[in-house]
Amino acid sequence: MPYGGANGTLEALDMGVPVVTLVGTRHGERSSFSILSNLGVTQTVAHAPAEYVVIACRLADDPSFRAEVRVAIATGLAGSTLTDAVGHTRALERAYLAALAAKAPSP
Repeated sequence: MPYGGANGTLEALDMGVPVVTLVGTRHGERSSFSILSNLGVTQTVAHAPAEYVVIACRLADDPSFRAEVRVAIATGLAGSTLTDAVGHTRALERAYLAALAAKAPSP
């Protein structure tokens, strides 16, 4: 506590499972909110405890809402840098090369 479980959020979303989050004020209380917002999946973001319960109950009781959220998850992930393994690899390679260049002795 109070960390929001970024990995758990990403793993659930990767499987198409909706995630409900309650936005807090500290970094650790906002990680799931950040992920969902960047994916465009704001239907399951609550700003108050009562809203969290309403959203969770709606996901449980409303198949069309649940389907809408699942589509939003799939759409968000398809265009997200979170799923761009090649892009991440190239960025890491550039970082390694920059670090090596900075560390290299001058001739």
